Amino acid sequence: LLARRLNRIPDTYQPALRLCAVAGRQVDPALLAHLLEDAAALPPFFLACTDAALFDVADGSLRFSHDKLRQAILDDIQKVDRPDLHRQVAEGIEAIYPEDDAYAEVLLRHWTAAGVPDKQIHYAQRAAEQAYRAAEYSRALAALQGAQAVLPAEADDGRILVRMADIYERQAEYDQAIALYDRVLALPKDTYHADALLGKGQVLDAWGDYGAAAQMTQQAQTIFEAHSDPVGAARCLRRLGNLANMTGHFDEAERLMQEALTRLRALGNQPDTGDTLIGLGVTAIKQGRAAEAIATYQEAAAIFEQLGDRYGLWRVANNLGTAYVSQGDLEQAQRYLEQAVEEARAIGIRRQQLATSSNLGVLYAMSGKMDEAERIFTETLEIARRLGALQEISQNLSNLAHLSALKEDYPAARDHYEEVAAIREETGDMPLLTDVLAGLAPIYQRLGRPDKASGALRRTIDLAKAHQVRPLIVKIIGAAAEIAYLRSDAAHAARWAGAVLSSDKAEHQIKEEVGRFTPQLKAALGEAGYQAALAAGEAMTADEAVADIERVLLVD
Repeated sequence: LLARRLNRIPDTYQPALRLCAVAGRQVDPALLAHLLEDAAALPPFFLACTDAALFDVADGSLRFSHDKLRQAILDDIQKVDRPDLHRQVAEGIEAIYPEDDAYAEVLLRHWTAAGVPDKQIHYAQRAAEQAYRAAEYSRALAALQGAQAVLPAEADDGRILVRMADIYERQAEYDQAIALYDRVLALPKDTYHADALLGKGQVLDAWGDYGAAAQMTQQAQTIFEAHSDPVGAARCLRRLGNLANMTGHFDEAERLMQEALTRLRALGNQPDTGDTLIGLGVTAIKQGRAAEAIATYQEAAAIFEQLGDRYGLWRVANNLGTAYVSQGDLEQAQRYLEQAVEEARAIGIRRQQLATSSNLGVLYAMSGKMDEAERIFTETLEIARRLGALQEISQNLSNLAHLSALKEDYPAARDHYEEVAAIREETGDMPLLTDVLAGLAPIYQRLGRPDKASGALRRTIDLAKAHQVRPLIVKIIGAAAEIAYLRSDAAHAARWAGAVLSSDKAEHQIKEEVGRFTPQLKAALGEAGYQAALAAGEAMTADEAVADIERVLLVD
């Protein structure tokens, strides 16, 4: 049947039919007219193919009626003739659709079949970038690996290796990412040394080695500036801002990222502008400015939506979820976090899925779903340990500690917090160490160790002052209120509770924790005494409250 259909096509049309088969199942009249250089011949050719039931119309487009027909034509083409036909088709597409990334993958296929390595490498990179933006990482890696394979023996292309390493980093394949970055750095005077340093620094950041990450990022910035690469230099500013965030230098973080944002907007670089907006949103959250963070994230979302950047949209959803958690809007938080978990799972970003799952566990705990929260924290901690992802290990240990405290399993809470504290001491992450010690101090008091409670409180206050982590100061005041309550000092406990409950810097969760023991304070002080103590606390600044805590609880 196939042979009869094909035999109905006159010999004069066979060259056009072969070109159609090589081009693909869809028939592109504009491409065929360009290749044949005889537009007048197309209508009778299309009519002959339609009469022979070789072509039909689907969704308004002409195509082979069955792929078996197309394959039969391809099988009939001599092997020696195929490369030239693919070359003709590729050149035709380039002429008709110049610089159109929608054809990058098609052109990669044709230039690969034509056996032209330079073109194959060029379109492999473009096809990979297209797949990368869509978070289709397997497709992107396949294209890049194919391009790398056609390079001469023992030759490496720095740009290809950097992008492959970046994909591995997003998928939490850190060892493979580091190995590829090191291959680039071993190349003599390679243009992509700076990109490799910047990428390797990001992996070290994930491992918690912030000092080495900052050093590599600064080296990359020096190279980018020496090569007059403004985008690369701006990316370094953003990364240094992120690292400043991690180490509690929030004013410096904001300065660096605002500078990066100004440069990137001037350059019209939308992808990096979106990334920088997310970094600024994180800085705002860390300083207790949740409403500002939400507006910044939504601005980033509009950019990523326009670009079709699924990874960027995952980041926005995850960060919006945590921002709404901090505001106590649990319905909005759940909507965004569940969306982020599904997106991370769909695009195969394991480490990021862990972070989002952990955030969702926090939400479940706040909603009273303790068993579900514990299951999520335990599972994500186990996976994070296998990946060696210190940030996610610490996050889930902290969450398990908080959950254990809610269940009044104070020995377990202490053990989890102490493990996190050891990790943060090792990595130099002082803001998170401050946060951990603020959680640990009341646990020590509940376990009958007032000396250790005072020691943890002293250390966390000193760290908060040194690193200007203003939102954590409110948490520290809440921890001091709980310690005073446990020491039967209801007057000071209520005063410091008032400072927390009236603060616009306090996250919903901190206020909720303080609210758990305020009924007992009211019972101890009476309504009038309780309200007077609250009012005294409301009148205090954060610094005044900390000074009061030091005078009352931390006297030698």
